[in-house]
Parts: sequence; structure tokens; C-alpha cells
Amino acid sequence: ELMSGTIEAESEYGKGSTFTVEIDQQIAAPDPIGIEVSRNLKTYRIDENHRAKALVHTPMPYGKVLIVDDVQTNLDVAQALMAPYGLTIHCLAGGRQTLDAVREAKVRYDVIFMDHMMPEMDGLETVRLIRGEIGTEYARNVPIIALTANALLGNEEMFLSHGFQDFISKPIDVMRLDELLHKWIRDKHPTEAADTPEPAPSAAVPRVNWKVEGLDANGGVAVFGSEAAYLRVLDAYSKHTLPLLEKIGNMNGKLPGENALKEYFVTVHGIKGSSLGICAGKVGKMAEFLENAAKRGDHAVIAGHNDTFVRAAEKLVADIRALLNKKRLDQRKNKTGKSETRDHPDLRLLNDMLEQCRRYDMNQMEKILDELERFTYKHHGELIEWLRKKTDNLEYQQIQDRLAQSVDSIAGQHAG
Repeated sequence: ELMSGTIEAESEYGKGSTFTVEIDQQIAAPDPIGIEVSRNLKTYRIDENHRAKALVHTPMPYGKVLIVDDVQTNLDVAQALMAPYGLTIHCLAGGRQTLDAVREAKVRYDVIFMDHMMPEMDGLETVRLIRGEIGTEYARNVPIIALTANALLGNEEMFLSHGFQDFISKPIDVMRLDELLHKWIRDKHPTEAADTPEPAPSAAVPRVNWKVEGLDANGGVAVFGSEAAYLRVLDAYSKHTLPLLEKIGNMNGKLPGENALKEYFVTVHGIKGSSLGICAGKVGKMAEFLENAAKRGDHAVIAGHNDTFVRAAEKLVADIRALLNKKRLDQRKNKTGKSETRDHPDLRLLNDMLEQCRRYDMNQMEKILDELERFTYKHHGELIEWLRKKTDNLEYQQIQDRLAQSVDSIAGQHAG
């Protein structure tokens, strides 16, 4: 109405709805726009290369960010989107771990991104305890931004009234994320920002030559900035989605009990967010349909559609795994020589990984693991495989315990 426009809706039950929007426009220039531009406007298309060029990541190496989410893929997605800024990024998988981190304050974060809906202790409860029970100035004032897959009208007021400073919806919009990082980090560090060189304009992101059914591959590459970054996120999705599907895949058409309904809701909610985050729109929308059914307690809809959803999601995971295996095979074929064999893992790297694990610095742990995995080992090679598995599952305490023992053991066995 402010633009002198109108909006109308016609709906027929069981068939669908038609929404019509009319807004007065002015002619900017008399020149024809051309067939290609006209076609893109009609289909609301946007060129991926143009979209990739639109965002220039301003380096913020002075910034410290904590991401909290119970779904590992969501952590990987958020971390990958923030990686180009050069931030120190730590990840945690739940509210209780976050309470401990804020209470101990070993790292004073510029901003915390926290999932709204988590099992055991959700985001609202976690923020309430941070603000009300820890009692430090840092706990009362650290900016906390809600990560939510339910971007509904009125949610902003709800988050702000419960101790959050801001919110961003999932799947994460890169422009909105950029705005928040500038607001809560760069603008709060004017001296450091002034000393940080401005980035060069980013090159266009190339299109990929592979396809996975149900996946917008070029859209994913454009969002994450490179094919390599997107493939790493797909790898995480394929690893961490299967356990979630196993939780809800054994219903065999049965109705979930009342006690199981909440857990089912949280599980499909997580799959929805991670699927949309990797540009898997079909599976994401199917999860959203079941999430809404669980929210309103529609047991019959869940029983009737759950198996179809699980099969579709499992196929997506299988197709992603096949793609990744092919990529790895191609990489091995392209290598000119075999990987170097060493007697045992580098103790310096293991000690460094132990220290980064104590800091919950997943970004640095991944870099150290990548370095360790470059070699094969005559002794203790199974430790590196174990570390990869536990790191993927964010099992920090187990990693700390075994590394502390292994470092001493390897040092003793190979002294001199």
C-alpha cells in the first residue's frame, strides 16, 4: 500500500493458491532490456557469478565467534560461511557446554551465534541462564544472536525479549551474516579494523560440471565461495545426517508416542535446517512438512509420510557419498607419487591439537588433522583415524583424554 500497490490471493483447497501482486512502475529508460534479461526477470533467476561478486568479505582477524548448534552439519555450514573473514571460530554442540564456556570465560567472544531449538536445553533456556545465573558482566552483555529455522513474523520480538541481541534465519543468508559480523565485530573494533587491509575484489565463482539429484550444486558453490568449501560441507552433511535418519527411520508406519513426538520434532527440524543450508531444497521442504505436522500433533501425517522422507534423504546422502568418493578417486589418480610414510605422528602437532581441543577451536583442529592425514604411519596410525571420527562428532573430552595419554606414550616409545 505504501508503494500504491495491491496484493490478492485465490485459493482452492487441495489444488493450491495464486497470489497476485501489482506495483506501479516507472520507465527508467526507453531502450529494450533484451530477451535474456526479460526471461530472467520472468523466472526470477539470478546469475550465480553476479551473486558471488556482490559480497566482498572484509577480514576480521581480531574477531572471536562461538557457534552453538546440536546438528554438526549446521556448525560446519556456519563455520564455512564465516571462514573467509579470518575470524577465530569455536563450535559447541549444546547449551550446557555453552554455559560452562561463558562461565569460565577462557575466551571472551565478540558474539555468540546460538541455535534456537536444541534438545535437553534449548537456546531460550541457555540464554536465560547465561544472563541471569552466571552473574558476570561478560555473561550479562556478550552479544548472542539466535540461529533459527523458523523465521516467522513476531519471532524477532520474542528473541529480543528473552535476552538475544539479534537473530538470523537458517538457511543462513550470506548478506545478512555479513551485516551482523560488521555490526557486532568490525564496528566494535574500530582501531583494529582501521589497521586491517581492505580485501581485493573477489573473482567470479566458476560453475561445476557435476550434478546430484535434489541438490542445487551451483547455488551451493556460490553460497560457500568455492567448490572445495562446498564439498567439505557436503561431506559433513553425509556423515552426520544418517544418525538422525536412523532415529526416525524405524517407525514403519507407526504413530509416534506423545513422549517421542517432541524428539521427532527436534530431529526433523535439525534435518530441515541442515538440508536447506546445503541447498538440498527437496529434502529440506519434506522435513519442513513433517516438522509442521509434529508441531500440530498430527500423528497420522507423520506415520504416512515419514518413510518416504527417510528414503529420499538416505538417497541424497548416498548420492553425495558417491560424488565425494569419485572426487577422492580422481584426486588420487592425479597425484604423481604416493604419500610419505613416517614412523609415528608428529608429537608437536598432537600437542598443538590437544591445546586447540581444550580451547574448543574446531577450525584449528581441522587444520592440524589435515596436516596429520597427509602421511601414513608405521606406528599409531589408528590414532589419527580415531581422532578424525571423534572430531567429526565433537567429542572434545574423549579427544583430550586420549591425546594426553597418547602424547606421553608415543614420546616414551620413540624417545631419541
